[in-house]
Amino acid sequence: MSHASGAVLFLDGTIKFFEYNGTVDICQPKLFSTKEELSNNWRTNDWPQCNDTNHIHQKVRIATTYGAGFSWNGFACLDCNCLVSPLEVNYDSEENGLPDWYPIDPEGREFLNRISGKK
Repeated sequence: MSHASGAVLFLDGTIKFFEYNGTVDICQPKLFSTKEELSNNWRTNDWPQCNDTNHIHQKVRIATTYGAGFSWNGFACLDCNCLVSPLEVNYDSEENGLPDWYPIDPEGREFLNRISGKK
């Protein structure tokens, strides 16, 4: 039952955090403003959904540290503070390794990039 942290990059540069469930390879949709807030809510199984048709689902880049790290395109709702879609990896836009914007210490980035094969 492995979980990992993840981050979402909005077009305006905002970064929010989420929990990635590696056991079933799915993002838990709840977004947090800080890594500390994510840590304080680890494994709470909060699964909000945006069902309001008036909300704007913004394009985002989703990334997780699971495995060697990877990222893909998706959508999130800031009003509901949650990921909307896809909660599973979008293989059409997937890239191995963590993107440069992902907030991680240099040693961790170097290690993940090395094992993912990312230069």
